[in-house]
Amino acid sequence: MIKGEMKVAVALSGGVDSAVSAALLLEEGFDVTGIFIKTYEPEESYVGECTWEEDQDTAYSVAEHLGIPFLTWNFEREYAKTVLSYFFSELKKGRTPNPDVWCNQDIKFGHFLHKALGEHFNYIATGHYVYLTCNKQGIYELHRGKDKKKDQSYFLCRVPQEALSCALFPVGGMEKSEVRKKAHVFHLPNAERKDSQGVCFLGKIDIKTFIQRQLLSKPGDIKTVDGKIIGKHNGLALYTIGQREGIRIGGTKEPYYVADKNVLANTLIVVEGKEHPLLYSTGCILEDIVWIAPVRDFIKSYMVQIRYQQPPQDAFITRDKKAGLQVTFLNPQWAVTPGQLCAIYEKDQCIASGIIRQRVA
Repeated sequence: MIKGEMKVAVALSGGVDSAVSAALLLEEGFDVTGIFIKTYEPEESYVGECTWEEDQDTAYSVAEHLGIPFLTWNFEREYAKTVLSYFFSELKKGRTPNPDVWCNQDIKFGHFLHKALGEHFNYIATGHYVYLTCNKQGIYELHRGKDKKKDQSYFLCRVPQEALSCALFPVGGMEKSEVRKKAHVFHLPNAERKDSQGVCFLGKIDIKTFIQRQLLSKPGDIKTVDGKIIGKHNGLALYTIGQREGIRIGGTKEPYYVADKNVLANTLIVVEGKEHPLLYSTGCILEDIVWIAPVRDFIKSYMVQIRYQQPPQDAFITRDKKAGLQVTFLNPQWAVTPGQLCAIYEKDQCIASGIIRQRVA
């Protein structure tokens, strides 16, 4: 099939990366349609600088400028059932989930992809900074983007083979500066628009207010590791391991950091100083493993990433008794956080990921 007969549904978010992706595909001769994905409409009091309506208007202006069809697909119900449901369920357990990863797994490369294929599109495309290769066995390999500062392979670490086989990432082989230049070459109306910093598809909402209203967070004690009560927290769901902001307790030589959360006692455990030993872990146990590449035997060391934009870390990986994986870091890692994702890499290829079930001291 020639490119002109291949239909691509581009997820136009309003940002410059997806806009340039659409322009590049159009330039290559693909039959391109811009799709704005609507997933959630927060209450007005949650909203910060940017609303979904502004994103939608910008996406429409890009499509109009490029002369391509534009549609809005509503996935609010699906988003609530998957991403938000999981997000709040994890917070109640005292864990710190990553909604951006679940947005990609369940919405963009789940419901959006399935709807696109059902509407007779051949591919979907996004503005993620990653690139794909296909080996001789027909296995798609997910690699870090050329721009290592913008690399988003961590956010796609739970996207399965069948979804990757229908995905295109036009800017993955470019630096961000190149993308900006291309945006000006194409005279895109959002060429100078700032990158979004909000939660995936929620925009710049006040996340603390959002969590408090949804969970009705219950205040409790803040304790030191030796059991001394030194203050009150506003709800465990508002805190994560390694957090400094929001503790609001002074009078010490060094600031306090969150070291643990006791859900049953509704207690926040803190330590003094960022380099306190209790903030470091030698490893972690992973559950709910997703393999992008064929399953490995783990006979050598691998690279892992336990948070977005963290430099890759050397680690040994072994099977865990509960059908998970145990990661042992070559160097102890700071603020390993249950509920977060640990992505596993072989050189620059993301081969698997798992949810951090617990830290290993």
